[in-house]
Amino acid sequence: MATPTTAGGRSSRRSRLIFGIGLPVALAAVGTTVVVLVRSGEAGDDFPGTARIGVMGPMSGKFQSSRGTALWAGAQLAVAEYNSANPPGRAELVRLDTKNADPQEGTRQAREAVRLGVDAVVGPMMSGESQQAVEILAPQKIPSVSPTHDNYGLSGDHRKYWFTMRPDFEKPADDLARLVVRQRETEKVVVVDDGLAPTADVFEAGVKAGGKSVRRVRIPVPPDDEKHDFRPAAKQLKDADAIYYGGVGDRTVRLIREARAAGFTGRFYLGDGSLNSWFLKEAANGEAEGSVLICSCVRFTGAAAVPLPPRLADFASRYAKANGGKEPADDVPEAYDSTWAILHAVKDGKRTGEQISDYLIGMSRPGATQRIRFDAHGLLLDSVSYAYQVKGGRFVFLGDSTAALR
Repeated sequence: MATPTTAGGRSSRRSRLIFGIGLPVALAAVGTTVVVLVRSGEAGDDFPGTARIGVMGPMSGKFQSSRGTALWAGAQLAVAEYNSANPPGRAELVRLDTKNADPQEGTRQAREAVRLGVDAVVGPMMSGESQQAVEILAPQKIPSVSPTHDNYGLSGDHRKYWFTMRPDFEKPADDLARLVVRQRETEKVVVVDDGLAPTADVFEAGVKAGGKSVRRVRIPVPPDDEKHDFRPAAKQLKDADAIYYGGVGDRTVRLIREARAAGFTGRFYLGDGSLNSWFLKEAANGEAEGSVLICSCVRFTGAAAVPLPPRLADFASRYAKANGGKEPADDVPEAYDSTWAILHAVKDGKRTGEQISDYLIGMSRPGATQRIRFDAHGLLLDSVSYAYQVKGGRFVFLGDSTAALR
C-alpha cells in the first residue's frame, strides 16, 4: 500500500492518495478499499495519463449513506473491470463525500473536485447537492453523470455538462398507466391526489388515453406538523378496481390501510418512492399484497416472476463475483452505468471535461441497465422501466413494464 506523498506544483493536485480501483477486480471481491498513488501523466511522468473520476454522494452520516455506499460500489466495479483490461490510460476514483446529502457539502465537494482536477464526476445523487454542485462543476467544464437524480433545471452552456441515468419522473408514471390499461379486469380507476405527487396528472392522462374510466379523489394537504387524514377519501375508494397513488413514506402505508378498512379489494398501483424495504416493513400485515410499482431503476429483489434480462443477469453475476456473492444494492447498477459511460469516453482517448461531455452527448452503448444514449440536454433516450409486485411480503421482479402482467 502506497505511502502518502505530496509533490509540488500542479502535480501536487494530481499526485495524491485516492481510494483507488487501479487493481484487478479480485481486490473488490473482499470489499477492500485500496489506497494507491497516481500521477497525472504530465511531461516527465513514467506512465500515461490517468483519468480521475470523482464519485459524489452521501457516503457517511445517518441520512442516505447507504445510497452513497452503493454509488461507490457501482463505480468501483466499473473502474476495476476497465483497468483489468490494461488500457493505455488507466482510471482512478476520487471520493467526494457529501455527508448526509447536505447541499452545502455538495458545494464543498464540488470545489474539492475542481481543486483536485478531476476529469468527470459520477453523481451527485440528491436534489439539494445537485443544485449546489453542478453550478460549480459546469462552469469548470467538468461533466457529471447522476445515477439517481432525474431532473435538474440547468440552462444554456451549463446544461452541456450534466447527464442523468434516470429519465424524467413522468416516464415511470406514464408506463404504469399503460400497464393498467392492459388489465382487462380493471375498468374503474381512482387517482388519489394530495398535491404532493406531481405524477398524478401524467398517470390520469395515460389511463384516459387508454379508454379506461378514471376519476380523481383529492385530499387536502395538511400543515407540515400534521398527518394526512385519508379516512374521508377512503369512503370514495371502495368501489374502484384500482387505486393509484404516487406519494411516499408513511402516507402510502396509511392510505392503503384506510382504503382496505373501507372495503377496497382491488389493486394498488404506486410510485417508485415506495419501492424500498421500509415500505415492506410497514406494510407487513398483508394489506399491500399484490400492489404493483414501476421504476425507471433496477432493483435486484431476490425474487423474480420472470427471468432477468441477460444484461442484468450478467451484471448481477459479475457483481456477486467481485463482492463475496452479494446481490447488487439499490442504485448500484445505475452507478455502474454512469461510470461506464465516462470510461467509454476515456477509452476513446477523451481526457478533458469538454471532450468527455461531447462524447457522452453522441454515445450509444449497451450498459448494464439499458442502452446508454443521451439527448442534447443530458436526458436518457429510450429509457426502460421495470415493474415490481408485492408478493409474500417482498418485492418480486416482473420484468419490462411493457410486458409485465400480460
